[in-house]
Amino acid sequence: MIEIDGLSFVYNDRKIFSNLTLKMYKNENTLILGDNGCGKTTLCNLIAGILVPEIGSIKIDGVDISEWRRRKIPKVGILFQNPDNQFIRYKVIDEIRLTYKYITKERECFKSANDVINAFELNNISDRLINTLSGGEKQKLALACVMAYEPEFLILDEPFAHLDPLNELSIRNIIRKLSDKITVIEVSQKSSIMDDFNRVIYIENQIISFDGDIGTFKKSILFHERINIIKNKLQSKYKYTPETCLDSEVLSESKNICRRNIIEIENLSFSYGREEKTLDNINLSVKEGESLGVIGPNSSGKSTLMDIIADILKPDEGVINKDLNDFAYIFQFPERNIFCETVFDEISFWGKNVNAEDIEFKVKNIMALVGLDYDKFAYRNPFLLSYGEKRKVSIASSLALSPDLILLDEPDVSLSEFSKQSICNTILKLKKAGKIFFIISHDIEFLYPIVDKVVIINKGITECYGTFTECESKLNEYGYKYE
Repeated sequence: MIEIDGLSFVYNDRKIFSNLTLKMYKNENTLILGDNGCGKTTLCNLIAGILVPEIGSIKIDGVDISEWRRRKIPKVGILFQNPDNQFIRYKVIDEIRLTYKYITKERECFKSANDVINAFELNNISDRLINTLSGGEKQKLALACVMAYEPEFLILDEPFAHLDPLNELSIRNIIRKLSDKITVIEVSQKSSIMDDFNRVIYIENQIISFDGDIGTFKKSILFHERINIIKNKLQSKYKYTPETCLDSEVLSESKNICRRNIIEIENLSFSYGREEKTLDNINLSVKEGESLGVIGPNSSGKSTLMDIIADILKPDEGVINKDLNDFAYIFQFPERNIFCETVFDEISFWGKNVNAEDIEFKVKNIMALVGLDYDKFAYRNPFLLSYGEKRKVSIASSLALSPDLILLDEPDVSLSEFSKQSICNTILKLKKAGKIFFIISHDIEFLYPIVDKVVIINKGITECYGTFTECESKLNEYGYKYE
């Protein structure tokens, strides 16, 4: 049992928790929900012993968590939101073996590194360098390493955010098989997975506003107001539609854009020096005011395509014609877009580059577009924000440049339902102004109202290119199904 007693914690001069008392029992799988920045990740890091409370204690089976760590018998395993923060070695196989070198406890299921590789289907990447893996492959590897030492309590902080639906299903099945040995504590923005858990904890403004079973939570006012409210607005089978995100005047105007081809990709191929091509004969075109959704299994070449469009990589074959002035690229992991000491400096840096007359006014407007309160966030350190808040900052920074093209690599990851709707609304308004978007995502309900076409890429090959209706059967084949 995990016992949190009278816990208080201050982070960067902000009180996150005050006199928190909580018990978590073995074999009681718990789902932690809440808006971005409410304290979910901080709670996980405290339970795992990564952060130390100012006041109070955290005990596991009656023993302080620091004592378990000294004994090198970790009772708690944690998967970070950003898998890059998890790795120590260079190669996949060496990272897995490291778990067996330093944690020598007896294992029941994963007795060797090969058992882990087979269970998590890592055979084809076991000899690869970790920095060459896709975001989804990194997340899969990080989870495999954590589960390899079979902790009694497994903390998962947005564990499937970068995984395609079939990979998520495969790993959830592994976790379910170990449910009698491992107790799962998962942080997620996916309310659809609630039925896999016995208990829900909802955190609101650093306070636990709900703690109980799933059935009671679904009947609560909190569930209706914070989780289900968007679903009640639905006018189709999708969560976010142009009708729910925009007013009728903007919607009608957006249909009357005079469009010309802005990006044309012809016969594009690329490989990372390996025999197998990462991208093979890709052909796409996007018009002014249009956006393209890029979908496909992990390691299919989606981020590589973005890197080539952004001129980070050069194609081996083929050409990309771009009729535009500027573009912005929001990476898969938001920390890679951030380098200033305050949110205001981060966003205003790009505004200054385009000679904005009133920087403060522009920053306020941009922050409002992505759902960041100026008074609350402008002078905070972006590196100390929650993962979802960092993502909003990185998107806001790109908007300050006023680019013609915006490349977004999984912009919806770790965002709450309200934050997703805010970003959706912003993208639709910018499309009205003629902006172009390339958006990678595994959430087709997020993509549906904001993209005109989708391209499904698998193993570097275009398997389908067209509207959602035209690609629906192929989407279903890869597990991209509507709730």
